[in-house]
Amino acid sequence: MSSIVNIFSSEVPVYNANRGFSLNEKEQQEIDSVIAEGMIQYEGNTASENTFLFDSKLPDLRSFCEEHIANYVNKVICPKNKSLEFYITQSWLNVTKQNEYHVMHNHPNSIISGVYYFTDNSTIIFNSPFAESVSKTISIESEIYNSWNFAYYGNCTQTWNKGTLILFPSYLTHRVPKNKSLDVRVSLSFNVFVRGELGTINNLTYLDLK
Repeated sequence: MSSIVNIFSSEVPVYNANRGFSLNEKEQQEIDSVIAEGMIQYEGNTASENTFLFDSKLPDLRSFCEEHIANYVNKVICPKNKSLEFYITQSWLNVTKQNEYHVMHNHPNSIISGVYYFTDNSTIIFNSPFAESVSKTISIESEIYNSWNFAYYGNCTQTWNKGTLILFPSYLTHRVPKNKSLDVRVSLSFNVFVRGELGTINNLTYLDLK
């Protein structure tokens, strides 16, 4: 079962689907091994040194994600060229302990980004692309800040439970607020790009990504 939540006045889709369970025993062992292999400390949280997890681990979870990537592509992008191949590029673990967070960021060199949650009550905050574009293109000091003139005010907070996959446009800026609980929150993130022929020669938009 999957659904699409339209945020920011129905302009931005956030696709979500629940697997029905988080991890099986073998997958849990693989997650534990990835963490044991090494984590990198970033400004607010840690992430796995291995950033290509799906290349060698978690094949069933990868298949689940790929099934829903295909569904997202068909429902949201609706490509005319049916031979286009949307594929996962990088995939990595995120570990967020008490008082840790994820800084504001987006995912360049990617079309679709995804997060799969292994723990409950995992929150992500999306920034309004409209408010962001205004704040980045022109600097006009506002007397009162609101969701239309200031990127940090134009946000949408969503909380997901374990076993949930979300997919969203990679340009969408997002962050994870400070984890105020004692529970360590673990998720897997990944990016998706495309292979194939884009655009047309006559329209001067042709691009061969085979």
